[in-house]
Formats: sequence, C-alpha cells, structure tokens
Amino acid sequence: MSQEIVRQAHSEAEGIRAGADDYAADVLSKLEVEVMRTLKSIRLGLDCSTTGAPFPRSLEDTDGEGALDEYEESEGEEEPIRG
Repeated sequence: MSQEIVRQAHSEAEGIRAGADDYAADVLSKLEVEVMRTLKSIRLGLDCSTTGAPFPRSLEDTDGEGALDEYEESEGEEEPIRG
C-alpha cells in the first residue's frame, strides 16, 4: 500500500511540475511580447531623435520601414501576471 501512495505522489508531483512549466512558458511569452513592444518604441524614438522626424502618436501609425513591423504582437486577452 505504501508503494501505491508513493507512486501516486510522484504522479501528482509530475502533473504539478508540468503545469508550472506551462504557466512559466506562457508568462515568459507574454513578457517577451511586452519587451519587444518596448524595444520597438525605443528604436523608433532613437530614429526620430537622429532624423528629426516627429514621434508618431501611436505605434500603429508606423509601417513600411520595418522598425515596428519586425515582431508580431500577440492577440487576445492578456492575463495578469501572478507571482
């Protein structure tokens, strides 16, 4: 009986670890999107400061130059980060 309890505990622990890994991957993916969005804004600001061009009102105002189109943005609702 004790071996069955230990087996069940190991199985449950593996499930918890897998869930934690999935959650961490999801949080990191969302963080990556936000960091890339911030990086786009920084690059655009640097470009504007060196060329004298006005900074656009929103990131959607820019395209065609590749500065803000280099990375895909996520779709759907964002969950709050718990930690």
